Amino acid sequence: MQNFYIASLAAGDVQPSAVSIDINVRPWHHMKPLKFELKGLFNVDAAPEPVRLVLEEVFDFAERGSTQYDQLEDYKGHARQHVIEKLDAARDEAINKSREDAARWEIIDAKHSEIREGFVYLLSNVLMPGVYKIGFTAGHPDLRAKKLSQQHRLPAPFKVVQYWRTRDPYLVEQRVHEALAQHQKPGEFFEVSVDVASAAIATHLIAP
Repeated sequence: MQNFYIASLAAGDVQPSAVSIDINVRPWHHMKPLKFELKGLFNVDAAPEPVRLVLEEVFDFAERGSTQYDQLEDYKGHARQHVIEKLDAARDEAINKSREDAARWEIIDAKHSEIREGFVYLLSNVLMPGVYKIGFTAGHPDLRAKKLSQQHRLPAPFKVVQYWRTRDPYLVEQRVHEALAQHQKPGEFFEVSVDVASAAIATHLIAP
């Protein structure tokens, strides 16, 4: 059949523009209009019955393929939209959570800033040699160390290495953290010597 079709084109019996295939057209959808062109080209109605049966089966196959192609395209479209919606929802959730976290930290910062006098402390833990926690508290540093030990649930408790009384302890703590930023580990922990940490804290103390 293909050889005959090519020969017909070569002889000029059929114009290529009448049955040309646009490479941008989906192949299954191209078969629908091509079906009628082929029927006329090969005079299918006058062909012997076995030939007609074979051709009709080919055309039916193309029809089913086109239908399944449409279904697949619809599924891909729905699946793509579902993925987009999930990504949008995840993005919105992340943005909302970020805003909530920011708002929560603003509240915490405001509360901490209200503490006019307290302590900046230096804590150690035998499980973290050479690493110290630098923080502040309005209460006694020993009580703070005990509370932190309970919160972190480490096998060994935090111990107070040294503490300093100061005005605006939260502000002092933040300035010390900035001064020792190159030594900071996750959280309020610093890999630094006691002498360097103590000197940084002493530099930023505000006399009561």
